[in-house]
Amino acid sequence: MADFRRMIFAFAVVALLLGLVPTASAQIQGAPNPFTCVANAGTPPTVRAEGLTELVGDLVLVCTGGTPTPAGQRVPQVNIQIFLNTNITSRLVGTSGATVFNEALLFIDEPNSPVNPNTPLLNCGQTGAPDNDPIQGPGVCAITSVGNPALTYDGTVGGSTFGTGRPNVFQGRQSGSAILGTTSQNSIAFLGVPLDPPGTQTTRILRIANVRANANLLGSATSLTGFSAITMSVSISGPTSVAINQQQQFVAFILPGLIARTDTVRRLTQCDDANWNDSTGAFTTAFADQYRRADNNGITNFVRFREGFANAFKVRNFRQYVTNRPVGASSPFTFGISTDAWDQNVPGAIYNSEDAYNSAGRGIPNPNPNAPLAPFSFASDNAAQASTRVFASGVTGFGNVGLAQHGTRLTASLSNIPNGLSIRVPNRINLFRAGTAVTSGIAVRVVLNDAAGAGGSPTTDTGFGVVGVSAAGTATVVYEVLYADPSTVEDFDIPVIVAYNADPVADLPTPGLTTQVIAGFAPFYTTAAAGRAASDASGFGTPRFVPSTQNLNIFTVVKCFCNILFPYVTNQQGYDTGIVIVNTSRDPFGTPIQTGRVTLFYYGSGPGGAAAPGSQTSTAISGGQYVAFTLSGGGTNGIDNRAAGFEGYIIAQNEFQYCHAVAYISALGASATTPGANQMYVALILDLPGLNRTGVIGESLGH
Repeated sequence: MADFRRMIFAFAVVALLLGLVPTASAQIQGAPNPFTCVANAGTPPTVRAEGLTELVGDLVLVCTGGTPTPAGQRVPQVNIQIFLNTNITSRLVGTSGATVFNEALLFIDEPNSPVNPNTPLLNCGQTGAPDNDPIQGPGVCAITSVGNPALTYDGTVGGSTFGTGRPNVFQGRQSGSAILGTTSQNSIAFLGVPLDPPGTQTTRILRIANVRANANLLGSATSLTGFSAITMSVSISGPTSVAINQQQQFVAFILPGLIARTDTVRRLTQCDDANWNDSTGAFTTAFADQYRRADNNGITNFVRFREGFANAFKVRNFRQYVTNRPVGASSPFTFGISTDAWDQNVPGAIYNSEDAYNSAGRGIPNPNPNAPLAPFSFASDNAAQASTRVFASGVTGFGNVGLAQHGTRLTASLSNIPNGLSIRVPNRINLFRAGTAVTSGIAVRVVLNDAAGAGGSPTTDTGFGVVGVSAAGTATVVYEVLYADPSTVEDFDIPVIVAYNADPVADLPTPGLTTQVIAGFAPFYTTAAAGRAASDASGFGTPRFVPSTQNLNIFTVVKCFCNILFPYVTNQQGYDTGIVIVNTSRDPFGTPIQTGRVTLFYYGSGPGGAAAPGSQTSTAISGGQYVAFTLSGGGTNGIDNRAAGFEGYIIAQNEFQYCHAVAYISALGASATTPGANQMYVALILDLPGLNRTGVIGESLGH
């Protein structure tokens, strides 16, 4: 057995060594300079573990060798296919028969970039690069060589020497794979791509971009020594034999994109108005347009969204960096709310946006040296821009590649909202550098969105907006990031401002409920289908996420009570008891005036040893008013004489927090000055101490 184990180990070592040797096809071409490509992924980005459509890094193949295609001959066509270790969710943009085209792109020789700044973009299918061959179908173009491999992909349109045009951008299409199961979509194919060997005098660069992936399917790292990553592998097949070294690359690393928390759970007392103007019967305007922590009135709570890593919050398009915070702006920053967009058509540029590479005719190609840049590093910012072409084609939908529906959206989903509670949130909220008061961005509330947080548009309103609450006590608030600093971790705090008109008599707002919030990215979808590429054709947008599952407590409504004990009362043996209970919430200290009822509970015996009477409740008593009654005759505010003949003790439960009371026991017919016939005492407060309306430390009088 030991010998067998040693043999297994030896086989494993041999297999490992064989895996490090380049593929044999590099040696079986019969040419002194075989056509060879080396794959690399540059710097893989960090992507959000919650994301279903995360944009992974580009895969770049740098190729040399082979024999260039002779002049006048068609460049041989190959199939280039990529595979991810998770579902590919690049946006679906066009269909032709059974073929589904997506937004993934293959650039050849870096057109419109710092490498080849004067080479214009020309996509396969655009005017001048026809893809209407009846056999090969849409998305496949021919190139006729001019004998110089450096010019094969120079963007020359058809009508030149050989009439076919020389496109340099090709579109991907869905390719199902059984590697991860029959329903997985983990592969994209670029079919019929003319691939001209560069020979020894030039270098061929193939860049695969606009690949989005389901990061959530893989999850994030669970230990300090491990990591979670998205990998991409590439293959090239066709009449031209191409060897690929290092064909599998890490194209993204996965981390949680969001950390959420709330402040301490706020206790809302049912008897105190909150942010309510009694004279107008509406929400008070006591707060500034831009809510500050200093405005907190003790009941407002915050839902904090903190980036899990820098650049987890993204704008939709690079132009928002330029227009929403002009160069030279200094603290305190004043941000705009522009949603303008430019084309993002420079291969290799890092845009830090939800949009991918596109050229949809939305304005100035960028980066552009004549336009101001955002105050952070940007790749290729000095590139000369020569191309004004836009991506175009027929059924393949090339003009829509790379376009996201919006920037990063953040949502707070509230539940268990009590009846009678109104909620307001600011329409604009600044982002802050994590743990500081330094403003670093802005997010704007989205209106007319659906329940998942999709659709709608950022509002241009300032001030506060009402949050619609469903009959089930739920509500959703959505914000879209219009500026965020990609070089720092940021906080985004939503102040959830409650308002209500205290009405304990109507039992509003409803007590005993704890309002909860789920904070996450939006739009979010719970169905497994939303994580697959095919879902996009069913109406799911980009970006999209899985829902958060962490419920955070934010508010709870408690009844207001002041409980009083009258330890001895009697209406027997010639005595009667009078009681006065006062609502003392009206004072010179600015205490909110409370209104509520008094409920009396009797413990003892009635006439002749009968059972004690049942409890009874008064009408509402406001601050500065009182209830007065005798056991024998009843009294004010609806208190009747059911306690006639009763002897024992009474507990009074009052729907206001500031209460005091006295009891006066006297012999029937006695006057106030009759010796030994009368006794008055101050009732006992049963509740724990804690209310201090004066803010002053003083003498405590017990009783």
